[in-house]
Amino acid sequence: MVTTRMPDPDLDLADLLSRERNGSLQDRVFRTLRIAILEGRFRQDEKITEQDISAALNVSRTPLREAFRRLETEGLVLPSPSRGVVVRGLTWQDFEDIYEMRSVLEPLAAKRAATRITPEALDALRGHLELAEFHASRNRFKDTEQEHHEFHRIIYDECGNERLDTKLTGLSDYVHHSPLYQKHGPGASPELLDEHRQIYDALTRHDARAAERAARLHADKNRKRVIVEPGTGRADPEETDR
Repeated sequence: MVTTRMPDPDLDLADLLSRERNGSLQDRVFRTLRIAILEGRFRQDEKITEQDISAALNVSRTPLREAFRRLETEGLVLPSPSRGVVVRGLTWQDFEDIYEMRSVLEPLAAKRAATRITPEALDALRGHLELAEFHASRNRFKDTEQEHHEFHRIIYDECGNERLDTKLTGLSDYVHHSPLYQKHGPGASPELLDEHRQIYDALTRHDARAAERAARLHADKNRKRVIVEPGTGRADPEETDR
């Protein structure tokens, strides 16, 4: 059943939009709505209309229509006949698919970054790694996760492949903004922190093979930590294929 309502004032969509400073208005509106959907600010099967969102963001309907089209292309919304869309959100199957894609693409990004990464980027990586370890020692889940997110974003930026960077950034944004990840993410896992340290060490040596191996190990283990839920009876996809 599809439900329709005006955006809740507490959603602060305009505030979300104000934080998006890069790109065209169309791009910023799209990212604002994507984050709002991924964070669960709109419920699944909820209808959002051009009129309501135009008023909430104080933008014309032209960039909004393009944003809706892009959200539909990404599978986050479904078309509605009356100038709006219906929220689909991120399903568990989407989550599994995203982790499968990241396990293939992240080793490639790390391999490429190893021979291109700048001293400034290495310094930034070390800073995020140390902050993640600091927050993890105090069980600050959200702060730790933010540092993990930024750690990966730097590697994507340094890979020297704009399409790969864009794809991985989008996949990472999906994960880190999703309530599914907040519920099932690895948080302050010491093992995860050690895996990031191994990736960082390989990058500092500019060792492409070692960076690729470390990133693959991390991606595979992280996929199991997040997707294979202990005690729920959910099977590991790799086990069911055997």
